[in-house]
Amino acid sequence: MKYLFCLAALIAGFGWAATHSASAQTLTPLHTFTGPASGAYPIAGVTAADGTLYGVAQSGGSAGNGVVFAVGTNGTGFTILHNFSAMTASTNSDGATPDGSLILSGGTLYGTTAWGGAGGAGSVFRINADGTGFTNLYSFSATDSTTATNNDGANPYGSLILSGSTLYGMADEGGTGADGTVFAIHLDGTGFTNLYNFSAKVGSVNSDGAQPFGGLVLSGGVLYGGTQTGGASGAGTVFAVNTDGTGFTNLHSFTSTDGNAADGSLVLSGGTLYGTTDGGGSARNGTVFALNTDGSGFTNLHIFSSLASSQNTNSDGATPFAGLLLSGGVLYGTTHAGGNAGFGVVFAVSTDGTGFTNLYSFTSTDGNGPFASLTLSDGILFGTTQIGGLAGNGTVFSINPDGSGFSSLYTFPPNSDGTSPQAGLVRSGNTLYGAAQSGGSYGNGTLFKVSADGSGFTTLHEFTSSDGITPNGDLTLSGSTLYGAMANGSVARGTIFAVNTDGSGFTNLHRFSALTFVTSSKYTNADGAYPNGGLVQFGSMLYGTAASGGAGGHGTLFAVNTDGSYFTNLYNFTAYRRGNTNSDGASPNAGLVLSGSTLYGTALSGGTKGNGTVFKINTDGTGFTNLHNFTALVGGTNSDGVQPYNALVVSGSTLYGVAYTGGNFGVGTVFKVNTDGSGFMTLHSFTALVGALYTNNDGAYPYAPLLISGNTLYGTANGGGMFGGGTVFAVNTDGSGFTTLYHFSYGNDGGSPAAGLLLSSNILYGTAQYGGMANAGTVFSLALLPPKLAITGSGTNVVLNWSNTSAGFTLESTPSLASPAVWSPVSPAPQIVNGQNCVTNSTASQQLFYQLSQ
Repeated sequence: MKYLFCLAALIAGFGWAATHSASAQTLTPLHTFTGPASGAYPIAGVTAADGTLYGVAQSGGSAGNGVVFAVGTNGTGFTILHNFSAMTASTNSDGATPDGSLILSGGTLYGTTAWGGAGGAGSVFRINADGTGFTNLYSFSATDSTTATNNDGANPYGSLILSGSTLYGMADEGGTGADGTVFAIHLDGTGFTNLYNFSAKVGSVNSDGAQPFGGLVLSGGVLYGGTQTGGASGAGTVFAVNTDGTGFTNLHSFTSTDGNAADGSLVLSGGTLYGTTDGGGSARNGTVFALNTDGSGFTNLHIFSSLASSQNTNSDGATPFAGLLLSGGVLYGTTHAGGNAGFGVVFAVSTDGTGFTNLYSFTSTDGNGPFASLTLSDGILFGTTQIGGLAGNGTVFSINPDGSGFSSLYTFPPNSDGTSPQAGLVRSGNTLYGAAQSGGSYGNGTLFKVSADGSGFTTLHEFTSSDGITPNGDLTLSGSTLYGAMANGSVARGTIFAVNTDGSGFTNLHRFSALTFVTSSKYTNADGAYPNGGLVQFGSMLYGTAASGGAGGHGTLFAVNTDGSYFTNLYNFTAYRRGNTNSDGASPNAGLVLSGSTLYGTALSGGTKGNGTVFKINTDGTGFTNLHNFTALVGGTNSDGVQPYNALVVSGSTLYGVAYTGGNFGVGTVFKVNTDGSGFMTLHSFTALVGALYTNNDGAYPYAPLLISGNTLYGTANGGGMFGGGTVFAVNTDGSGFTTLYHFSYGNDGGSPAAGLLLSSNILYGTAQYGGMANAGTVFSLALLPPKLAITGSGTNVVLNWSNTSAGFTLESTPSLASPAVWSPVSPAPQIVNGQNCVTNSTASQQLFYQLSQ
């Protein structure tokens, strides 16, 4: 069907043109990936009462902004008590990202969120233990965009404490010095008071400390706490302040040799404070310390040991972010890292520093990265791990104080639709097919389909570790079969798969073999490993790249039958010489493009300068040729770009692609090169990023392959743009007419697009890796503006111009509008002039009417 957008009539050398009312490009989120419904990443500890554990997860839930939950001490009866709501412009009614442990008073829970609320800087809330009566008691105010200051503080990451009818807590940022505050608020939300403003740092130091992170401890009208930074050496402090805000005292400034960053809540016994630092000490892996409440007698009770460089393991753990629990003269705690497997430990140490014991080393499947303090109830220790477990979203665990009886009580499940889509879409009829690189029931990614209008989203396949994980590359559609590659899996170094478009018949066509260690930077095998790119089909063969392995250890090019019956290694990229250089390239991360019987591709690194190559090879494995070596960087910039991450697009005898970094400003380029290696040209260098959000006008770090339509290239940039969330852009094939079509905001539209675009009927379809309601990514459509046809006279000629950022339009003419009008394509073909399509026609012969049709 033709769509008449603009009409021009020319009579005797004079003309007129009807105008078309223009509007901005409209991006529509077709699907927002949900994130884990039961929450994810429980960074805080749990509170126990009457056989129930209460806690928060900082992410997931219905809006992706975290949840309040309850679960039995035996792991049963998990219940979501509250889903924190979606945010608009960083604000909402209740808060987002709860990071601190809850406190229970009567039948009411009190806690904080680090973000959201009316000011976007966090909140204090209460909720009944049965999930009713949620109330936002206080929203911290927005900070000044220039000074980062406000009157009350911002981002309360830590826990609250209760004394009488008053809650006390700390905010990590904001206040008059922009370095945090100590605050008080009544249980009913009245009487908020900023008790103390930490002073602004000069460099990294100040007199009192900065960025208080954990919770407070109260004794005799005095609050005690710790800071992450500031103090005399910039390594944090332990402080005291009266509950009325008077009498602030810096009890101890850490020097890094005795500890660095007192993140966890303190514990008090008699006149002694006990705590942890997440860094510092002789191995820089943190400490357990003791300090008298008058500031005297500082002692390191335990200094965590060095990590083995290859596995990040040791005997005692490393990086204790959490505070301590004291019971019977023994301090119990957790470390975020280290231990026998490198995933953190539960430990015990006596208050005199003797008897340090690693009670349990996490293995990742049972939890990974405990970040919070422990809770003791009925003689059992309870805690959380931030990540790990079945889906990598964290766990709730229990363990006896002697280290026996460890149990994973609850594993936070993944979502069902996937997260972080990085692969491009393919279309068949009215259906879009794609892949999400993580999420799903097993946390390993999904295949999905969705109608072009956003309806009918369906998860076709949820990847298990046995069939592959992390589908990054674009899918290939042939008939009713989808083909793709998986970067990893538990039994192989990646797989090639096939699945029907209805989700049935999933088959592994090839499993890449195990790697053999040669050197620290070289692992070899016969077929390659980690196929990150998409596949291209030619007849009954699929062609692709593996980013590692092969005889040289730096990747392969391969072919496999569509039924999996035949696999061959077409080419092995050679080993590095010095400076990560070689003759042909290394780490081919992108898929291939086919023209005739020749395959074209890119290597991410290697080549004569170590910055990547463009190459070609015949489908039978002969004729490998390095077409272009990306040049050396000088101060992070060069003329042509560095790291061509993704596939090329071919048109005639010209290849078009993007480089992720490098170029005039170090943030990437769009380039072209002839199929014989001649004529390399940088079409666009993305401009410098500025400000705290790393913004610009055109985007930065183009990661995805380009799309060509006529004389226009369409693409996405992973970062930059007006909001720092990336862009959709267009540029002519001669480098003229660069246009930013859309700026992502990390809101409901998405952010960080990492996949190529699909064009259908003047609408671009794509995916954003992050953003959306749960920050788990989106599928979107972007309607391009219909072009406006302009007509001007030039002697005996008429010159017709229209924008080159709308796709698929043909200039047609007719001598009469009388029905039925007969429209014919106009020749010659349009040329690009100053970024516009341009056609020049003679007016000497007859009257003509012109239209653009699609």
